[in-house]
Amino acid sequence: MFPIAKSTLTFGRIADYWPREISPPASWDETLGTLESAWWLGELRGNSGPTRLQRLKNMFTSMRHGDDLGIVFIVGDCAGPLPVELPDGSLKIDLRHQIRVPSSNTENWDEATCRDAFHALAKTSSKESYPELTVGFTLIQLSYEAFNTWRTNRGYFEPKFWRPREERKTTMMAQPTAAEKLPKAILKRRRPAQEKIRQELEKKAPDYIDTPGESCWSIAKILVETRGTDRKFEIDKKNKALKRYYADRLKDRSPD
Repeated sequence: MFPIAKSTLTFGRIADYWPREISPPASWDETLGTLESAWWLGELRGNSGPTRLQRLKNMFTSMRHGDDLGIVFIVGDCAGPLPVELPDGSLKIDLRHQIRVPSSNTENWDEATCRDAFHALAKTSSKESYPELTVGFTLIQLSYEAFNTWRTNRGYFEPKFWRPREERKTTMMAQPTAAEKLPKAILKRRRPAQEKIRQELEKKAPDYIDTPGESCWSIAKILVETRGTDRKFEIDKKNKALKRYYADRLKDRSPD
């Protein structure tokens, strides 16, 4: 049943479902490779299995001399594999990804000295370069929070296949902020007063002015100008203020 309600998923499960929502479509291998790349770069850390430093050490120890991999380890400042001249005069060039590590003693390695190696490995994928480790990558556990933060930073769209119960509950229980509530609260307070003023003006306006063309709405506008920001006037005080305003206007129009 979708969306998946678990708080954590493995890389493998994410690669199972996420490609279905990607346009243009991505393959399982491509999606897993993207997650692996983010893991090597430290953007995703996962909740299980070895750290990237531990995995790099294990890979160097067990794969250093392997010739059937898509990577080759380069130690320190040593030169990479040189082209080999074949009997027919052509050159055989090693196109494997070069992973440069600080030394042959893994005990001296740390995150900082292995930075270049991590970035080089982020350009690889286990399926193509070291398939015996693919299963290990598929089992890395990732929390929804970590996945959501990463995909937001990368600019990926919000997936529909995964929504933990806690996330859904938080979304359902989310309440408007004070700033969001303020406009509605003000309107609720003002609407009865505005309606009261309108009704009173409709009754009293004919007694307040004799200038043709004036309406209760133009009188209301003048009333607002007269009142300023003071919203505590009683309805009779509003009328008195309006009456005084028009009395002054009538005096101004009187001939000398």
